[in-house]
Amino acid sequence: MTSTLQISIRWRDDFLVWNTSIYPMPIAFKSHQIWVPDVLAINNVNDFKFDSKETYLLGHANNIFDFQERNKYMIMVNPNGDCRWVFPMKLMSVCELNQQNFPFDVQTCMLEFKSTAYRAEQLELRKYENGVYLKLINEGEFDLIKAFAEDDSSRQEEKIASRNNEEDDEPGSVRITLVMKRKIVFYFNKLILPYFLFYIVTIFTYILPVDAGEKKSYSTSILISVMIYLKDVSDF
Repeated sequence: MTSTLQISIRWRDDFLVWNTSIYPMPIAFKSHQIWVPDVLAINNVNDFKFDSKETYLLGHANNIFDFQERNKYMIMVNPNGDCRWVFPMKLMSVCELNQQNFPFDVQTCMLEFKSTAYRAEQLELRKYENGVYLKLINEGEFDLIKAFAEDDSSRQEEKIASRNNEEDDEPGSVRITLVMKRKIVFYFNKLILPYFLFYIVTIFTYILPVDAGEKKSYSTSILISVMIYLKDVSDF
């Protein structure tokens, strides 16, 4: 599953506090100049690469969809130590599909963000406000019907289960759940409706008399039509 996201990470750094009477404006830092949380998508299958020689302010980049462009974006720090890091990402993740009800299936996929170095008691991850803001672009095979975010505080049962399994070193996480419904217009027009029509015209072969000269040719014509249509549909 490929998702185009805009990630916003916020945290407070008590070592980045200054007197507003001296300088009241926020300051932009590069990611290698201050501490940043190492929050990554654990089910990401992209090629990770975080080396970069160029730096951009928020919203300015040549290639805003490449995950390795993350460190090109500046971190805005307020005088009270509040840090905000916003960067776009094109995330390719793994999602297991259940096609039992194809093409009327509804799929649930998850994006899970965790720290790779800090445990849950060292780095506490929380969703911000609603957690997910959607801008739908219906160009894919699915319609996104619902999306919501969960953090460790909203998954107490899983957290207790992990403690019972002696997974105290498990890092905190924020999980984004996407509920998608397959678009059936294509499958209805290309598969369901044509084969239903083939089924109807095939019934007429049993209506024609046995001694009718056109019965065999009629059945052969239907068979050839189905084979040609199968070849055309396979090209989509």
